[in-house]
Amino acid sequence: MPDDFEQVLIRIGRHLCPEWYGVHRRSIDRWIEQCGKERLLRLRREFVMTREEERRKQRELDLRMRAAIRDKYASAAADLTIDDDGEVGCDR
Repeated sequence: MPDDFEQVLIRIGRHLCPEWYGVHRRSIDRWIEQCGKERLLRLRREFVMTREEERRKQRELDLRMRAAIRDKYASAAADLTIDDDGEVGCDR
C-alpha cells in the first residue's frame, strides 16, 4: 500500500484511486479495509462536507459582490442624461 493512500483516498475518493495508483479496484478495497474502513469513510465524508460548505460560502460571496457591482453601475447610469443633441452628460 502506498504511503500516501489515506490522504489521496480522502482527497479524490475511492472511485478515482484505481486509476490514480494503476491498480485494480479490489486492491483499493483491501487497502481501505487494512486502514480502517469506517474511519476512512468518516474522514472522506467530513472532507466533502467541508469542501461543499466552502464552495457555498464562496458562491454567496460572489453573488453579493455581483449585486454590489450591479447596483454601483445602475446608480451611475441613473445619473446620466442625454440632451436634445444626443450629447451624454452627468447630473453629478
